[in-house]
Amino acid sequence: LSDTIFCADRTPHSGDGYGGVETYYASYNRLQTNKTPTLKCSRKEDRFTVIDTEKGNGALTYPIALLTADEASLAGLLQGTANTSNYLYTGENQWLLSPARFSGYASPWRVYGNGSLYLNTNASYSRAARGVLNLNSNIEISGTGTTSDPYKVI
Repeated sequence: LSDTIFCADRTPHSGDGYGGVETYYASYNRLQTNKTPTLKCSRKEDRFTVIDTEKGNGALTYPIALLTADEASLAGLLQGTANTSNYLYTGENQWLLSPARFSGYASPWRVYGNGSLYLNTNASYSRAARGVLNLNSNIEISGTGTTSDPYKVI
């Protein structure tokens, strides 16, 4: 596995990010308002890594995280638009890593059951998780990626 950055972009867009003040995070502005997803992670404290403390924060125990809302958007999911033909679609609600807003409770982005990006859900609700890990470039795989012949890391 590769020790690459997982970005939990907690940059406030509006509000101060704590207490009873309603706060919208940068991903909300990028995806809801401007429709401009990015793979850039501006703040070092939001760049989660295992060992690398030069580019990341070294805060992870294992190199696995959740898919970000920006990554889901770049894969073709849109806020409020059903997409049942996308490869991320499972028919289940799935948490994503990116915070969207805070207003008395945390509200991260999620993939909604119809394949759209969705926000305004209390983080205390039970949902599936979309795990992500990054492989080194020298890893070999077998399989074709179908359900009958899935990829296998050798």
